This record gives sequence, C-alpha cells and structure tokens, in this order.
Amino acid sequence: MTLDKQFFTRALGDDEPPLNLDFDKIEAAGRRSARRAKLFPLAAAAVVVAVAVAGVTFTMARGLPSSGQITPAHPGGTQSAPKAPIWTEAPTVRDPAYCYKSADLTSKEINQHVPTSISGRTETGRGDTAAHIVELCRIAWRDNIYEWRPAKPAGEAHDVPDLVACVLSSRSEDVESGAVGVFPGDEQTCADLGLAVARL
Repeated sequence: MTLDKQFFTRALGDDEPPLNLDFDKIEAAGRRSARRAKLFPLAAAAVVVAVAVAGVTFTMARGLPSSGQITPAHPGGTQSAPKAPIWTEAPTVRDPAYCYKSADLTSKEINQHVPTSISGRTETGRGDTAAHIVELCRIAWRDNIYEWRPAKPAGEAHDVPDLVACVLSSRSEDVESGAVGVFPGDEQTCADLGLAVARL
C-alpha cells in the first residue's frame, strides 16, 4: 500500500491538502465485492435447483394415494378400473335359451334378445337348447335372421362377432333366470354384466 500512497502523492503534488484515504479498507471492500460477485451466480443456481426439486416433489406427491404408494402410469393419463372377476356356472334352465343383439340386460328394444327352443324326445317335447344355443345364435348372426345388421344381397353372409354364453340372472329383462344368453363378446363380457360364463 506504500506504493499506492506514493503514487497519489506524486499525482496530486505536495502542495495539495493531504489525502486521508484508508487503503487497507478500500482493498478489503474490493475483496468483499469480488467475493459477492462470485457468490451471486452460485446462490442463483441454488435457488433454481431448489425450485426444480420442489416442483418434482409436488408433482410426485400428487401421484401418491393415501397409502403412500405411487400410482402406476396408464396410457392416456387415466387410471383404468379393475376388471370384474370371471367365474363359471352350469345353467339351471336348459330350455329356452336366448340370442342377444348386444351386451345389455335391460334394453327393451325390439329383438334385443330372442328366445329360442328346439324340439326333442323328452316329456315336455323340448330339446336341450342350451347345448346348441351358441351355434343357433351364430347362424342367426350369419343369416341376419333378426335383422340386427343392414341387409345384404341375397345369399351373402354377414360377419359373425365373437359370441359368449352366459347364465342369465334375475337382473335380466324378460327372461328365465338360470337360462343361457348368448352375447357378442367374450368371457369378460359375462363378468362385466355380473353374469357367470355358462358351463355347457
């Protein structure tokens, strides 16, 4: 600091009033300013990191159910409902049986479900319709017997959907509980309707 004082003395001249500068304080202030300049970007970076971490934590917390387990991601961002359990039962009514246009138990649309029976050599003269109902409904779809689809030229067959036989319950509209109903769909269709898959 002696050289700095000498420099100021020479620059101002000996005839100027003495300069009372505390060069040690000036130098210390310069060092503090330099430290702040270095620390400011670090502090700003720390704030950015803290905000980012808080955002991730908040986002993850929103995905946590009350049990504390992370909810798995689902396509489209929605959580699918659990599937109804599938079970089987033997029908308690084997004649009649029913062909359904759609997987709907309560619709009153014309020909939504059609009762079917076959003749047989039994005391009642009825056959075991339940044993043949899937094939009978397949033919009904192929030939569009109940006009469930737009008409096609004569002799041209219709596509037959996948069909499943379910045991109907008292919830089914205008049918015999315990009989077989054949729906477009698969075994899960029966379960979704609250019905057992028919064990034929």
